[in-house]
Amino acid sequence: MKKKIAFPFLLLAAFSMVACGNDTPAPSISIEEVSSSEETSSSEEESSSELSLIDYAAETHLTEDYFGKSFLKDGIGQVDLKQKIDGDTAHFYPVGTKSNLIKARYNCIDTPESTSDIEEWGKAASLFNKSCFEKATQVILQSQGWARGDEEKSSTTDGNGRNLAYVWYATVKNPTKEDFRCLNLEMVYEGYSQGIGSLENLGEYYYLAFTKAGMSAEINKRGQFQGIKDPYYDYGEPEKLSLKEIYKSGSADNKTDSSYLFHEASSLATQKPWRFIRTEGYVTRKINGALYIQDKPSYEQTGTEKVEAYGIYIFTYAQTDIMVGDKIEVVGVLSVYGGCYQIQGIKYSLMNPDERLGTKILSSNH
Repeated sequence: MKKKIAFPFLLLAAFSMVACGNDTPAPSISIEEVSSSEETSSSEEESSSELSLIDYAAETHLTEDYFGKSFLKDGIGQVDLKQKIDGDTAHFYPVGTKSNLIKARYNCIDTPESTSDIEEWGKAASLFNKSCFEKATQVILQSQGWARGDEEKSSTTDGNGRNLAYVWYATVKNPTKEDFRCLNLEMVYEGYSQGIGSLENLGEYYYLAFTKAGMSAEINKRGQFQGIKDPYYDYGEPEKLSLKEIYKSGSADNKTDSSYLFHEASSLATQKPWRFIRTEGYVTRKINGALYIQDKPSYEQTGTEKVEAYGIYIFTYAQTDIMVGDKIEVVGVLSVYGGCYQIQGIKYSLMNPDERLGTKILSSNH
């Protein structure tokens, strides 16, 4: 794609990205019954062997009927993927449509961040989420209210208005209910998340599925339990660049992107690590926590000669004391959203503004 120099008058489309969060207690979904008497009578050695061999995501089945039903109306229904956001968030349309967008936050899990924040194992979780959709033949969303068998639509959205949902996917043609895997549970089984929420209120068998999936991930050292550093995370010192250097690091004819731009690969096998950069500029716009910075305080003209200046979006929802006119330093990852460059993965702390992945005020008129 061509260079994307974003000037202040451009629409702030970059700030519509969704950040993750789930504070709602987790509900119950029916699964196949496991004999509790066999579990209590088995030895620790047998239990360890079981945790090593059983795929709990495969052993947990969808039991609710979904034919002819709509997720938005009935709490369960087939959907088409519009966009994967990260490890535990995706956007869908009701199957066969391009309207009534469903922003789904996966219930019972919380994977590391890879959008507004950049965290270890976040990109790995995001790419695993993507890989499951790439091989899916059908996808079902199930609301947490109906998952419990409740008649009332209680706690079906989070604080950001996203639908709390269980995501089920099948990889065969004409699947039966037994062919679907619970992606939420699979994220735990693969070591990309721990089960969260009030799991003790899920019901005995569903509680055991999430609990054993998490134990299996630890025992078998999957995902973040491998005991190694995340190979897709940049642990080095961020490279300091001017905004001009960021934009001019592409080809001389301005037809290729900045060499610092982060690209999401098609698989973990070809994924390159994040590359953190450090830059600075003057804040010329602020909308909620999001910022726009320029390397000069304004784009004013000097006489008849236009001053060359560069600007970039800073994607963050953090509420800070940074004001328009302040000169700040930021550390993050260069990406593209809405056709414009942006720096994401920004953190800010009033208590520790000098943290490595932080935002520091260099000068202020306030």
